[in-house]
Amino acid sequence: MLMNMEWSPDKVAVIGDLVRSKEAPDRRRLQADLSNALGEVNRLVEPLEDLAPTIGDELQGVFTDLPSAVRATLLLRLELLMRGGVDARFGVGVGTIMVFSSERRITQDGPGWWSARTAIERVEAMAREPRTAFLRTRVELPEDGARVSRGEAAAVNAFLISRDALIGQMTPRRRRLLLGLLKDRRQSEMAEEEQIYQSAVSQGLSKSGGYAIVAAERELAGRVS
Repeated sequence: MLMNMEWSPDKVAVIGDLVRSKEAPDRRRLQADLSNALGEVNRLVEPLEDLAPTIGDELQGVFTDLPSAVRATLLLRLELLMRGGVDARFGVGVGTIMVFSSERRITQDGPGWWSARTAIERVEAMAREPRTAFLRTRVELPEDGARVSRGEAAAVNAFLISRDALIGQMTPRRRRLLLGLLKDRRQSEMAEEEQIYQSAVSQGLSKSGGYAIVAAERELAGRVS
């Protein structure tokens, strides 16, 4: 069986999995929620390769730049929490990707995926520590050079630690409001859905750190490739 191999320029690989998904009482509902959440995030972010389920409760996708990948992890986490109350963790890796193609299938390998795997394993390990139990997202780089510097990766991880800590402290309603803000929904519309005053929407986003998260996402998009 003949197999061809192609190298891609640096891309951003994302690996995710669902937290404590085996405890879910309705596995069919869980998979439906995951499928719908993935479809919505792919529509909003337009990855280079769509986020999609792989084996078990894992998922993966490929992005052209780090800010898009980081934004996708936030959107997907919030979508899953809103739809079924299921949390997710993510590893983000920057690096080249090897694509192997044969007559039967296409597979991928390379530093981008290795870094993403290292990142999600690091997240899982750090989440077992009481001081970082809230952590859900991390970026890792390959040993060799990538287009993102180690200083930039460290800055992004500092942001992700703060972002995950804020989300971990939010009520379900405030997470829904943050998701609506990220989707550019009107506050009046969200207020009607939540059956609260519009001023309560703005106050909730301010007190929970929702506005700060969105501002940091925009800053990241302008500074890191």
